[in-house]
Amino acid sequence: AVVSTQSTGVDELVANGTYKAAYPLHDGSYEIDRTHSPKNNRQLLRFYWASFRQWNKYQPINEVRNYFGEKIGMYFAWTGFYTQSLFIPAIMGTIVFVYGMLIMGEDFISTEICNSEKKYLMCPPCADAGCKP
Repeated sequence: AVVSTQSTGVDELVANGTYKAAYPLHDGSYEIDRTHSPKNNRQLLRFYWASFRQWNKYQPINEVRNYFGEKIGMYFAWTGFYTQSLFIPAIMGTIVFVYGMLIMGEDFISTEICNSEKKYLMCPPCADAGCKP
């Protein structure tokens, strides 16, 4: 029997043969001592990526790739690129939406339909203008 210095935990289970091997998901603590530089990749990612103070910075794609692997690194690279690509269309969509809300009462087509009396049976919500289907 293998004698272990651990009395509990995964190391003990590996030592007594319950598990053949253990591969931890993370290496070391994620807590960062602000007086020193990050000691492992997990702390490095937390400092440069997983912080609200970093919202306006580019993603550290190489660090993500080194920590999580190629596939996850490519996923975050694509997500960052896609989000950045949709920024201008999102601004344009917001401007068009606000403009549409501002001129909604001045829409020529809706006004013509509502004021046509019985010529058109279709009428958008214009009950205030006296439109009757």
